[in-house]
Amino acid sequence: MKRAIEGSILSQRHLKATVVCPAKVVQKPGKFACIATTYGVKKPRRKIKTPFVVTIHNNKGYVTYVGK
Repeated sequence: MKRAIEGSILSQRHLKATVVCPAKVVQKPGKFACIATTYGVKKPRRKIKTPFVVTIHNNKGYVTYVGK
């Protein structure tokens, strides 16, 4: 999941991000949070943390995520 979020941020915002998700996630319907860290483009380059809500819709791998 973290690679998918990092790829979305890179392709949509042109920013390199580091994403941290829970180490163990049960593959059943539910929600969990990941945190993406980027840096501002203007100096001083501040660290920006953005939470992402990840929703597991079924046990077949259908997952969506949205930044908050």
